[in-house]
Amino acid sequence: MRISGALFLATLFVVTWEKVYWNVGGAVGIADVLTILFLIAFAFEWGAPRFPRTTAVVLAFFAVLLVIYLIGFFNIETKQSLDQWGKGMVKFFLHFLFLAAGVAFLARRPLAFYWRALAAFTLGLVANSVYAVLQLLAARGGVKMLCVPLLMLLPVYLRLESGHRLRVPLAVGLAFLFLVQLSTLSRSGLLGIAVGLLVLAIPYRRALTSRVLLVPLAGVAALLAFIVWERRHYFEVLVRSRIQTGGRSESAHFQVYDFVPQILHSHPLFGLGLNTFSVYYEFVTGKSNWGPHSFYVALIVETGLVGAFAFFVFLRYLFARLAVARALGRRLSAEGVALAARVRPLAWGMTAALAGTMAANLFYLTMQFYYFYAFATLILALPVVFARRL
Repeated sequence: MRISGALFLATLFVVTWEKVYWNVGGAVGIADVLTILFLIAFAFEWGAPRFPRTTAVVLAFFAVLLVIYLIGFFNIETKQSLDQWGKGMVKFFLHFLFLAAGVAFLARRPLAFYWRALAAFTLGLVANSVYAVLQLLAARGGVKMLCVPLLMLLPVYLRLESGHRLRVPLAVGLAFLFLVQLSTLSRSGLLGIAVGLLVLAIPYRRALTSRVLLVPLAGVAALLAFIVWERRHYFEVLVRSRIQTGGRSESAHFQVYDFVPQILHSHPLFGLGLNTFSVYYEFVTGKSNWGPHSFYVALIVETGLVGAFAFFVFLRYLFARLAVARALGRRLSAEGVALAARVRPLAWGMTAALAGTMAANLFYLTMQFYYFYAFATLILALPVVFARRL
């Protein structure tokens, strides 16, 4: 129990560390190693209570997607595509098995362990951001991940009681993550945050203009204004380049959608095969250092209409479980359970983070990264874990 718990928390902590890996038959990340160790430890817990229904649903999605990806295998035409497909399948197995096992694991643990898991996931993102700042890098491989903790924890912060011991640390952490997000100048990341804030404006429209939020934002704005003023010429040139819409970067982001009808004409149902779009792009353009600039382009091109439909059903299931979690929060509140002040804000925050992540991935691709499945684990476990308080 203790070993599996430690491995689970360690996996959540390092799940965003995309740059930490070993070249052993390909890139083997530290998160992959910890996941394998956790799954082995989890396998020795068969004597534990039975799996929740949510785990069974996740395994059903796993089976459906596995069949789709195996059918897509027969559309592979080159050795390079086969290698990419194999790597994609390994990642798929690890990510979905962790999702299924993670939900069951959290369902068996006390409420306090869920909060520790949430903290491990968030602190891992903070550590990743600190590393990016120390290295003077924008961490472009994963900056869109920051909209998840920003949006997920914002409602929790807004609902914390005055004088709560976590109020100041959360305010500082959210302000830091927001500064790192701004430093990346990522328009898709900011799009995700904007969409998430629109979602949060439904239940928290008054809180979004409260002193609790405006004071930290004022601090961020003051620090940002000082930095910009000190290097105003640099930022003037930089901002001008980012607001242009006719550059090579913008063209790549939009032109990549032109590949969708071309591929659907030849392989409409099951696509070119999982994780193979970069091979097709290199064949067409001759460029080997480029990948799809949209998760949805990769999804449709690699898995076809059938695969895209199945994955969107999975996303719909995530939203449905979040709706259950929000309803659970209302029931806890009606019964006078103090925990309602944490469950409902967290459920709304996760809803906003999921919507924001989906919006950001219109022009980027982070939903295929491991962090998304760790986030999905926390989403699906939320109503299962806290329903025990009813």
